[in-house]
Amino acid sequence: MPSLTHDGPDGAVAVLDLGDTENRFHPDLLASVNDLLDQVSTGDGPRALVTTATGKFFCNGLDLDWMWTAGQRAADNLAEVHALFARLLALPMVTVAAIGGHAFAAGAIDAAVWDAVAKIEEKPLYRVFDIGGERCLELAQHVF
Repeated sequence: MPSLTHDGPDGAVAVLDLGDTENRFHPDLLASVNDLLDQVSTGDGPRALVTTATGKFFCNGLDLDWMWTAGQRAADNLAEVHALFARLLALPMVTVAAIGGHAFAAGAIDAAVWDAVAKIEEKPLYRVFDIGGERCLELAQHVF
């Protein structure tokens, strides 16, 4: 699960670690990240947010396995992902994505909503679309 620490003088930099899983956009991950962002954005909080992940993936996109079986909740989840992107864009502080793992599909889009992106691995994979996307196209037609 994601965690939040503070670094720098007087905790001026919040560090959001997404964890060491695939970090797919699932309702549980979204709720956890939003709860941590609530902590970051209140009062005299930090002046910068750095988000990273400790595993092989920065973010592996939508949780398609879950969405495939979720019915209407899949569309709600997608709306929550878009709301998270908007929230990150509007945070009143400098935001940095420190990408040390792969960022695929919606995970690649997620990496693009930060003020700055730092690559912290030699060759992270960054792809917006997956070549074998037939199932993704089917899912998109199902959700929309």
